[in-house]
Order: sequence, then C-alpha cells, then structure tokens
Amino acid sequence: MNTAKLLVAGLFALLLSVPAWSAEGNGTRVAVVDLQAAVMRTDMAREQMKELESQREFAETQIKLESLKKQIMEKQEEAKKEGPTWTQDQWIAHRKSVEFLRKDFELAGQKIQAESQVVLRNIEKELGPKVQDVLKQLIDAERIDIVIEKNFTVYSSADIDLTVQLTDKLNEHGK
Repeated sequence: MNTAKLLVAGLFALLLSVPAWSAEGNGTRVAVVDLQAAVMRTDMAREQMKELESQREFAETQIKLESLKKQIMEKQEEAKKEGPTWTQDQWIAHRKSVEFLRKDFELAGQKIQAESQVVLRNIEKELGPKVQDVLKQLIDAERIDIVIEKNFTVYSSADIDLTVQLTDKLNEHGK
C-alpha cells in the first residue's frame, strides 16, 4: 500500500547504516536485502499499520482523499468536454474550484503523512536496533561477504535475497 511506502522513507535512511562486509577473490558470497520490505512485512509493522488504518479519523481522511481525487478528475474531464464553450468567467470559476479541491487534497495527504510518521517512529524505535543485529546473525550464519541493498541493484536472483529471512528472524525476535 502507498501508506506503507511513506512510512518506510525515514526508516530506510536509518537502516542504510548497516555496514557492508567486502572480500576479494574467488568465492566471495554476495547477498541482497530490501530493508524496507523486511521491516514493513514484520508482524509488528503490519499490526501497527492495520491499527492506524482502522482508526476512524484516519479512515475518514483516506476516504476524503479518494473523494477529492475523484472530484478533481471529474473537473478535469468536464473541462475537456465543455471547456471550449465556456466563457472567461466560467473558466475562472472552474480554475478556482479545482484549486480549492487541490488544496484540500494536499491538506488531507499531509494529515495522512503526519499520522503515518508517528507509526514510522514507533516502528523505528522498536525494530531499528534489532535489524542490524539480526542481519549480522544472518550474514554470519550464511557466511556472506557482501550485502547490498536490493533497491540499488539492477538484477539479483531470488536465491541471494535475504529479505524474507530477515523478516522471519525479526518476527521471531518480536515474540
């Protein structure tokens, strides 16, 4: 969900501080991990997101956001169809109407983002310190020399992806 992506923006920056272990020569073991996905797929993160989305005010704001988006699109469609016949005053009224809708849309989006940031801080507080420890355990267990953030790779095969394993281990540590 889009809200989840917003939530992990700050967490992503924090988690990029995980050091990469390098080695040269034959036999170098490389792995990739999507830290954002690993953290946001944990039971704790999903529960917090579900709780946020179930809050009445947050849900109402999301509904309002979707409604405003639809209204803006309808206004744009109306302008395409009927705009050529409008007077200058009708165009001015239309632009004002669309501008008010856009400002309301931006405010609703900012409200959702602000509320999401609270959840992000809770997730960072809870899981941030654990991520490096759990990732280090995976690196040691798999004898990996280099770990690369998956989003920075052009291609990586699924068999070198640690994301699911990291999520599973974080869930184990949360119990």
